[in-house]
Amino acid sequence: MAPSSCCLPVSLPLADVYSIEPAEREPVGGASRLAYKVKEFREQGENPLVLFSGDAYNPSLMSTMTLGAQMVPILNEIGVTVSCMGIVAEFMKLMGEKMDEEVAETLVELDGRFQTVRNRESNLGNFVCDVWRKAAGAEIAILNSGSLRSDTLHPIGKLKARDFVAILPMLDETVVLECTGEQVVIALENAVSQWPRLEGRFPQVSGLKFKFDPAQPPGARVVAGSVFVTDFDDELEDERAPLLVERRYRVAVKEYLAQGKDGFSVFTGCKVLVDGEAGVALPTALKNHCLTLSVLSEWDPNVKLSQAAAFWRERTRTSHSLHGGSSHLGEGEPSHAPARAHKHREHGVAVHNPASGGFCIAPAVEGRIVNVQEEAAARERQEEEREEERRHDEEEKAGKERVVEDEFSAFLDEEPVEVPHSGAPARRDDGEESEL
Repeated sequence: MAPSSCCLPVSLPLADVYSIEPAEREPVGGASRLAYKVKEFREQGENPLVLFSGDAYNPSLMSTMTLGAQMVPILNEIGVTVSCMGIVAEFMKLMGEKMDEEVAETLVELDGRFQTVRNRESNLGNFVCDVWRKAAGAEIAILNSGSLRSDTLHPIGKLKARDFVAILPMLDETVVLECTGEQVVIALENAVSQWPRLEGRFPQVSGLKFKFDPAQPPGARVVAGSVFVTDFDDELEDERAPLLVERRYRVAVKEYLAQGKDGFSVFTGCKVLVDGEAGVALPTALKNHCLTLSVLSEWDPNVKLSQAAAFWRERTRTSHSLHGGSSHLGEGEPSHAPARAHKHREHGVAVHNPASGGFCIAPAVEGRIVNVQEEAAARERQEEEREEERRHDEEEKAGKERVVEDEFSAFLDEEPVEVPHSGAPARRDDGEESEL
């Protein structure tokens, strides 16, 4: 006997049910929509059993602040009377307070604009990838720029929690892979294959630098011999080492890329060293880093530091000395600081602020990703500027010489000036008078 239709389970595929705040575009009214649908189907049956299966606590913007607490009253009441009234204001207020907390300070503008992060190296991308790579314990980090979502230029000064949530709104799990140098190059080829389209697959990197030529066909754009592994061993005296195609490297990527998404199918053939469940989440790595800087900034200098804290303070002081205390880092041009003035180099992720005495960030564009066409155009502009400066100097010199010549000619052309005299006889040295 076939079961009656009333006994068949009904699945309600509702997405984004954790959203309780108003919205002008989808997802709109996630929690209220869920409540309405459950009520609607309950009215069609006789006291049906309602089973909820879904991630109601993640990964909304509000949930990053409340840890999903806003959904508890909704799920508790969904079987009786559903109403979001009365809790929205409470949790919106809580979220606003959390989002306005100052969590870090930057000495430079952080460029998170799509036209930058999806097109070229960005100082914001460098900062995120450097912190992430260190937290993951990897030699190389490759981040698809589609992960950076703020699409804005973050000004110099205090950074609030809302800034970091805007930059990394998704709870991205980290996977550490064992990749050969050849596989790394294949991944980089895919990353630049769609340039100049503002594709989310364009990379931001840490632990390596490379050049690419967009004039070449996709799959052959990474310039041979241009890929170097950088700063992966603090004991190295030289910061750069050529990427070896047969050597194996620890590479940190998002789980999204490890699954072959965005065209990174090469990663599916790599050995997984740390899976997504065991790896540090990308936003968590940044949060912990900012917390470390905050603790160091407030640490009483009279209190003996732990070994770990002393280690970080030494690294931040070293980083500041390398950058020369400049507040203009990261404005588009690679830093010309010495490549390896000290065996520890933090690339601006932890810098001592001489004004406030605290610790902050000052990431720079360092030439990690170089477009050879733009590089050639930049050299040509520099040559033109030098030539223009040379012509200007020559014209200025010639102008000064003409002025001197004109003044001298004018002097020669002047009429002789008669010297008036009184008519009195002049006297010679011997005392006798003589007439001039």
